This record gives sequence, structure tokens and C-alpha cells, in this order.
Amino acid sequence: MNPKRPVLFFLLAALPLLVPVPVAFGQPMPGGMGKKEEPKNTPKQGFAVAPNEITEFVLDPKSKRNQVVFLSKAPKETIKGTTRTVAGQLKGNLYSLMDIAGTFEVAWKDLDTGDKTRNEHMMAAPWVDAASHPKIVFTLTSIEPDGKQSKRGKIIKGTLLGKMAMNGREREMSIPATLAYLPAKKSKSGKKTAARVSIKAKFDVDLAGFDIGRDRVGEKVAKTQKITVSLVMRPAKKEESKTADSGKKKSKKKKKKADSEA
Repeated sequence: MNPKRPVLFFLLAALPLLVPVPVAFGQPMPGGMGKKEEPKNTPKQGFAVAPNEITEFVLDPKSKRNQVVFLSKAPKETIKGTTRTVAGQLKGNLYSLMDIAGTFEVAWKDLDTGDKTRNEHMMAAPWVDAASHPKIVFTLTSIEPDGKQSKRGKIIKGTLLGKMAMNGREREMSIPATLAYLPAKKSKSGKKTAARVSIKAKFDVDLAGFDIGRDRVGEKVAKTQKITVSLVMRPAKKEESKTADSGKKKSKKKKKKADSEA
């Protein structure tokens, strides 16, 4: 028998004892060596700093940043209309962006082009029928994030999905937007500041899709209007959280009561 064989056999038998157990059995070693599967975490879709619950916000009328602007660049004329008078509500879970709903309204009479006569022409046929359809309304049905989240969880970019209604027409709209959430805070003096949501968006509106202007669009009024929106919202109070329908019912009840007392 070869005297070297017992030595070789001893070394082979002792090899698993010399090598760390995880490597001996093909398992990853502690400390990062070897293959290790990372846990799959589902990224947050909404604001990481927002409460994980259904909340409701309304337009803050005191904010100077509220503004809606339309810009018409035609070959013969450039028209700019502006308003700071906007109404709106936003409801849903801003942490997960679930159950999102909202409405935003601008009255035609509040849009100022800098010329009184032009304003009157804009609200009359064949442009818009403001007498029959006095408001521009965007109904928000969901927010689709682009997947990129800010490090502090306060800003998201995505698309506002919903329907735009004006001049008696309604169209599906996908509006690219940037949204920011500022959590409620308390100053050193003890003064509380409510949470805020801001929305900024830029998008185009095709007048033909809403039957505006018809054959007069082109030379002095652009076929496509460029819209810029900036809005700031605050938490809704109890009396502001009621839907438009409930508000109408309440008004009717008050009217009936007033008539009975008269």
C-alpha cells in the first residue's frame, strides 16, 4: 500500500472541516460573500411623508400661487388669458395614491385677456357658449406616478388622468404634472401649520376637440392652446368636505324652510 494514500485520504476527509460550512454546502457566506437574494420591496407610489389614510383637500384661496394661464400663439396675434380664481377638491390616499378623485373648475368670466371687448367675444358663439356652459371643469379620476420618488418623499411626478369638460363637450385627458406634499408642522412658538399640496402642470388643449372657434381658428387664434396651472391646496374643513350634491340638497332645504317661515 502506498504510504502517501493515508495522508491524502486524511486531507480529503478533513477538507469540509477547514472550509466554512456555508461554502462547503454551496450556500452564501455571511459578510456579503457568495450569492444572496435581496428582499423585493414594493416602492411607494405616493408621498412617503403623507398619512396612510383617505384625506380631503380644497384650494387655498389665500395662496398667491394659484393661477391658470392659457396662451394662444397665432400668426397674426398672441393672446394670453389669466385667472387666479379657481375652485377645486382633491380626495384620496396620498401615501399610496389610491382612491384618488377630484374636481377643478374655472369660470370663463374670470379669465382675463387684458381686453374687455376680447373677453366678451371669447365667451360668445362661435367661441365658447359661456351662457350655457359657464365653467371649464376637469374631473380627476387617478394619478399615475412615473416611478421616480424624491429622497424625502415630498415630491412626485406623474400624470393626472381624467376628463376635461368645456363648451358642452367632454374629452379624456392625460396631464403631466408635478405634485408636492408639505406635512403639517409646529413652529417653536407653538403655532401649527396645516399640511399643503401643490400641483403644477403644463399641457395643450386642442380647440377643435371642444368645438371652439370652428372655422375662425387659425390666423388670430391658435388651434392649440398652451395651458399652465399652479395650485395650492389645504385640508378641507368639515363643512367643505360635503359633496356638491349634498350642498345643493341643503340649499333646497333651507329655501323650503325660508318659504314656510315667510
